[in-house]
Amino acid sequence: MPSLLDRLSRPFRALARRPEAPHLAAAADVLAECPLFARFTRAALRTVAETVHARQYARGETLYVEGDPAVGLYVVQDGLVRLSAEDEDGSVEEISRHARGSVLGETALLGDFRRAETAHAVRDTVVLGLFRPDLRTLLKREPKVGLMVTVAVAQRLAAREEALLQVLREGHLPAHKLLHRLQLTEATDPGALVG
Repeated sequence: MPSLLDRLSRPFRALARRPEAPHLAAAADVLAECPLFARFTRAALRTVAETVHARQYARGETLYVEGDPAVGLYVVQDGLVRLSAEDEDGSVEEISRHARGSVLGETALLGDFRRAETAHAVRDTVVLGLFRPDLRTLLKREPKVGLMVTVAVAQRLAAREEALLQVLREGHLPAHKLLHRLQLTEATDPGALVG
């Protein structure tokens, strides 16, 4: 049980905290809506918001191309992103569309991988980018928050692998579509260990 001094000092600490800059507050708000960061405290979200890079893309502009080196993840802050992949016969097929709060490419935070799809802005879009060098810096400067991000990404990927195994048990889908058809359900809690 907190002491009387702790209970009385909480409101004063909240008042003494510097107010969030509007762009950081907006970034923290969208991160809070994102399942990957949903269990983070506001302070942790603020720290991540200070680390991410906002990027604007015009309608039809490419965020990244299938086969490119992947260097980080994107969270859609505003707009709509279309993911597509090239079939074996060379035709391009839409895989999925992602709106506010969606995460794209989180695998890139954990290693040197190639993009498995191409991402285009369907309309004017703003994304928040968190790149491997940013995560390394975060792990040095704010180790607890950096570890929270790393664990959240690992849990999300583990949940995706489990969903992949379930789909494989149930039947077959073309290999390039399989990964992107997997959707984490609301019941999956990628932040269970990050509280």
